Amino acid sequence: MTGAATSDVLPQFVYDTRIEPKMRARMVENQMNEQAKLVQDLHQLGASRNTIEMEERKLHDLQVCLLLYVMICLLTCYCTSANNFWHSCGIKFRSIS
Repeated sequence: MTGAATSDVLPQFVYDTRIEPKMRARMVENQMNEQAKLVQDLHQLGASRNTIEMEERKLHDLQVCLLLYVMICLLTCYCTSANNFWHSCGIKFRSIS
């Protein structure tokens, strides 16, 4: 797909920082499931190749978004755990500001 920016494809709640990251991830997952159903329906109904590709690209962008949310969550948990571990050993790190 050419010409369409990712911000035109992803739902606006993806960028809403007032929503908790885990909640946004769940919302993206729900949106992704709906998009997958839409792509499947388009295939079954014999939609044009361009239409199917456009909707598949939206699905792909949602998948990437969800993967990034999961990675951020895992890194946050890992960093918190690692920091707690080092702190319990008496090692303190300066925060980088």
